[in-house]
Parts: sequence; structure tokens; C-alpha cells
Amino acid sequence: MKNTDIDNLYSSIDDLYSSLESILENMSETNPTKYISLSNLLSRVIIIAAASEFEVRITEAIASMKVDNIKIKELVKKFTTRQFWNMFSFNEKSKNINHFLSYFGEDFEKSVSKEINNNTELNQDMEYFIKLVQWRNKLSHEGFLRSNIPWTYNESFDRYKKAKNLIEFIESKLLE
Repeated sequence: MKNTDIDNLYSSIDDLYSSLESILENMSETNPTKYISLSNLLSRVIIIAAASEFEVRITEAIASMKVDNIKIKELVKKFTTRQFWNMFSFNEKSKNINHFLSYFGEDFEKSVSKEINNNTELNQDMEYFIKLVQWRNKLSHEGFLRSNIPWTYNESFDRYKKAKNLIEFIESKLLE
């Protein structure tokens, strides 16, 4: 027997956040210790969910591109075979997404990079995207429960919303 209410409990990170926000607010008043623990856990969940959403959205945008270029078609194949994170440079020193942009040609990289750099909000959104994915990598590879997340649940969600703006921008550029 399949329970679709449970199977489709959250259709988006926004839904997850909204449904748990009131629970957390009440808990902060009634049980501060449990609130801190749950908030910390949910911050991790937001980070992992955000990175997963970003991967899916960018991969789908690349797969939808109308191109004749063999190199980009090979890139599409890489993205759809779970090599997404290898297309970015997410080390601690990473300050931009130029490595990813370069896969679509020098003109594309320069144009999109310039647009991001000339837009303060997009530039900040890019920093949030990079930081979220760096934390996703730490959680995934260094221990989900070991890492001390530097943000609260609300801060993680705010960073997700801002980073999502960058993803929407990238999607629009890929599909132009």
C-alpha cells in the first residue's frame, strides 16, 4: 500500500521550511535545547536539499539546450551521468563559477561572468551558491553529523533562496 501524502510530503524546500517553521518557533519557547538540536539538523537538511535541487535544475537546463556542438553534447552526457560536481571548482578558495561556465565556450564564460560581476546581487547569490555547495560536500564526505554548520536554520534557508536566484539566471543563459 502506497501513501501518497507521505511519499510527496514536501514538493520544495520552501514547503519544508514553511511546514517546520511554526514547529521550531514553538519549540524555541518551550524547549530551547531541543530547538537548537533540531534547528542544527534542519540546517543540514536545507543545505543537502538545496545542492540537490541545484544539480537537478542545472542538469535539466543543460539537457534541454538546443546545440549542435559535439563538446557540449558530451558535456550533457557527463552531467546526466552524475558527474555534475566535477564541472565546478568548489575548493575552499573558489570565488566564482567560471570553471563551470568555461564548458560552454570562452564567449559564454566571459559574457555570463561579466554579467554576474557587474550585478552586486548576482555576485552575492553566487557566493551563497558556492558556500552552500562547499558545505554540502563537507556534509556528504566528512560526516553529516560531524560538521559544525556556521548558519542557523533560517540563515541556511535565506542562503538557499538567494543562491536559487543564481540558478535561475544560469538556467536562463543556458536556454537562450
